[in-house]
Amino acid sequence: MLVLPIVSFLITLAIGKLLYGPLVRNGPSWSRRAATHPAVHCTVIASSCYVAFAIGSNNVANASGPILAMSLGQFGVPLEGGDLTLLMILATLVIAPCFAIGSSLMGSRVVGTTGREIVQFGPLGGTLIGVVTASLLLFASVSRGIPTSLVQMNTAAIMALGVVKEGWRPIMGRTSVRKLVTVWVVAPLMSLGISYGVTALADRLGFLGA
Repeated sequence: MLVLPIVSFLITLAIGKLLYGPLVRNGPSWSRRAATHPAVHCTVIASSCYVAFAIGSNNVANASGPILAMSLGQFGVPLEGGDLTLLMILATLVIAPCFAIGSSLMGSRVVGTTGREIVQFGPLGGTLIGVVTASLLLFASVSRGIPTSLVQMNTAAIMALGVVKEGWRPIMGRTSVRKLVTVWVVAPLMSLGISYGVTALADRLGFLGA
């Protein structure tokens, strides 16, 4: 959780300094023409689908875990076999549409923050961010099965691209970036404290005795 956003930042920073930054600075007219080319638009759509696939492999699977655990306890399904696979598919079918509904109804402010407030970037920058973060998310899913946040990795990559385009001080001094870092520190601690308190209360009341 803490390492991968840093890795996302460093990889995007390195690629940006080697390729993206010089390309945009030395060929602004070319980059503007490329941004409107249909092939570049198709690349952006493909990278977005790649990100969506990566989210399914990790974030959707992570959210489906509690439903699967409840089903295993209720129905006594063994941890291997076709029944387990069927339960995994059903849990995913319940959870996955909620991601789309939530992003459609309540995701506009997040889109604004990551798409405009940190730094402005075009199709080439968006493709770079998507490929880096999705690849790291798939790595976390396939190699260790570690649940991790695409949002943090994606935002870290956007910040790195901003550093390439505008420098460290303008990006790190931006109000939106300071708010993001504060939330990243506070939110996990609040989640830990609330979860511990509710679980301890439920245990004291005897709800966890079974």
